[in-house]
Amino acid sequence: MQRRRDARPYPRYQCAEYGACRNNTNTPVPTETISSVPTIALPTLGGVASPTLNAAALPTFSFVNTPVTGGVTTQALVLPTSQAPVGTASFNDACNSLTFEGDVTIPDGTILPPGTNFKKEWAVRNTGTCKWDDGYSFVYIGGTKPDLDPVNFEFKKSSDFVAPGQGINLGINLTTPCTPGKYNGTWRMRSDSGYYFGTPLSVYVEVTKKC
Repeated sequence: MQRRRDARPYPRYQCAEYGACRNNTNTPVPTETISSVPTIALPTLGGVASPTLNAAALPTFSFVNTPVTGGVTTQALVLPTSQAPVGTASFNDACNSLTFEGDVTIPDGTILPPGTNFKKEWAVRNTGTCKWDDGYSFVYIGGTKPDLDPVNFEFKKSSDFVAPGQGINLGINLTTPCTPGKYNGTWRMRSDSGYYFGTPLSVYVEVTKKC
């Protein structure tokens, strides 16, 4: 017995799957070209000039080196006292304040013999509200190598205490190296709580001969 052939058309998905719909025409998918994409012209400023930066209107800042509290630092460059104007006060607060008023001995650049003991003194004033008493110290914070055999000064005796408003000559005993060269050292005041304050005070000397 001959089986009757099914005359129903293939569904469209079967046409794609089995290739049975040979009368369908494949139409390519249209592609867009660059020329078919619309372009938009951005508006111009119409001759308005671009803004310019006025350098004179910008604030300027200057900085100086501040040693880390609680340790001694060594640095090649220090702030010379001769370049600080008389009456300069920096790194101060209401309680602890030192104002540098001038060099008393050993002007910057003084030539000294090698291996010589000398005393450097600075004129300073306590411009704060707290007395420099027990616990305060004048601390070496850095200088050249070899150094000037620096030491620290501690305010221990009542005769060394400095009341608010009082001016003193603060001195340190030093020794020049035996090697020719230029040497310097810097000190700062430190409070009884370990806070550094006041203008860094420096000495600059030169040795031209050997021991």
